[in-house]
Amino acid sequence: MFSAVQTLAAFSSIPSGFLAGYTYSINPYIPFILVVILLCISMIVSFILALLSKIGKRESDTYSFFG
Repeated sequence: MFSAVQTLAAFSSIPSGFLAGYTYSINPYIPFILVVILLCISMIVSFILALLSKIGKRESDTYSFFG
């Protein structure tokens, strides 16, 4: 399982250099804006997944960073 995840991560990161260079050639700010947008999306998705996993557990079994 670990090797499959690592393979998918490698395949998804291979075209990132080309895409960053291409978007930089259009406008130098675009790669940085895209990184910020993708970071915000990943934070929202991880927050939603944490909330969904919390719903399915009993209160005594959950551990929360927020108290």
